[in-house]
Amino acid sequence: MLNCRIETGVDPIRIICDTNIDIDINCNIVKTAKDIRTIIAYCNNENKEKIERLKSRNVELIKVPYKNGIDLEALMEILGKMKIDSVLIEGGGNINASSIEAGIVNKVYAYIAPKLIGGKESLSPITGKGISYMQDAINLKNVKLEKIGHDFLIKGYIK
Repeated sequence: MLNCRIETGVDPIRIICDTNIDIDINCNIVKTAKDIRTIIAYCNNENKEKIERLKSRNVELIKVPYKNGIDLEALMEILGKMKIDSVLIEGGGNINASSIEAGIVNKVYAYIAPKLIGGKESLSPITGKGISYMQDAINLKNVKLEKIGHDFLIKGYIK
């Protein structure tokens, strides 16, 4: 749902990167767009019927340039013009890698559970090209570690 789960909390503006507007018109995010501001950023769909159906359900659509998917730098510029100046990226390895590669990330919140998954096909929290040498890793500064229940939260800024 991409909403606030705290009883007295405020729902964030939901911004969904959906290159081809593949979102199901009947999903909960679309159904609740009348109550929670919802924006879909896309670049590869001219399906006017689907666009109009989403708009009729109060979903805002932003067409952005294509750059191996959503051009995240362009999206941040557009959001800035809309007076949206802080974005929490919650996604999988692809959006995480693309965000870092685009240079739009300044703070990282990494949650780690004390569970071992393993396996050759295990998903990584950051996909992309990766690095060949540890010296090429992205270092965090001003790192803080917090225990939350059984899990750990690592907070830090990208150098």
